[in-house]
Amino acid sequence: MLSKLNRHIVRALLGSLAILGTSAFATSCTTDSEEQTVQVKQPTLIFVHGWACDSTYWQEQVAVFGETHPVIAIDLPGHGTAPADSEDYTIDEFAQAVTSRADASGADEFILIGHSMGGPVVVEAATTLGDKVLGVVGVDTLKSTGRPPLPQPAAAQAFGYEASEFAQWTTGLVRSRFFVDSSPQELQSRISTDMAADDPEIARSAGISLMMFDIAGALSQLNDAGAPPIVLINSDYTPTDTQALSEHYPNSSVKLMSDVGHFVMLEKPIEFNETLSETILGFSE
Repeated sequence: MLSKLNRHIVRALLGSLAILGTSAFATSCTTDSEEQTVQVKQPTLIFVHGWACDSTYWQEQVAVFGETHPVIAIDLPGHGTAPADSEDYTIDEFAQAVTSRADASGADEFILIGHSMGGPVVVEAATTLGDKVLGVVGVDTLKSTGRPPLPQPAAAQAFGYEASEFAQWTTGLVRSRFFVDSSPQELQSRISTDMAADDPEIARSAGISLMMFDIAGALSQLNDAGAPPIVLINSDYTPTDTQALSEHYPNSSVKLMSDVGHFVMLEKPIEFNETLSETILGFSE
């Protein structure tokens, strides 16, 4: 069971996580673990994972969308196969990694897709990439855009665990808060075990930055940078503040999935992929 302190940390973390062309040609469908050549179409889709995760969480999407689009599923710094050579792991640094991969791809048009913490990351990256971004897709993220960022002391307290406690704490968090009753037990076990194996200090740095991130301010900057459409594909297992989202970013909409937890793209990949495909087509209309 979660202790009183851990319940406080969970509530704080959940609040922060909630903030959160058409011609055919041959190109590479790239993740940070493998590469293959397929017939694809523009624009390039960039998938960005969430807190304590990696690019493999998009495996069900890379396999499908890689047949029709250039696809990049990125490991953010300190995650997956990406080097862990930074002193701090922040939303700004993660966004810079996304824009660097976009620039290196040589593509002219992008759709940025971010799950959980990846939502704020792709919003920040879209501001830098400007009119190259046709649209932004948030996946179970940006649910409480009206909530102000936490001050540094409160954010640090929320991640005040001892490194030796991290695996147990993360397992409790994921198991108790990120799934619904119908979520497959095998998936719950796999994800909780994987996330609990993350580096405690990288997770702490990224989590503190996430809690302190001003998503409303980032949306305002993106609005000034061209205002590409934002579509959220969120689970309804926790509410999405659609009014606050529309107030902060008028060019936005929300599509809800039911009977699914936080990892919508893994729990119901067929339904999610259909919704994402419709969304991608909508950006080109």
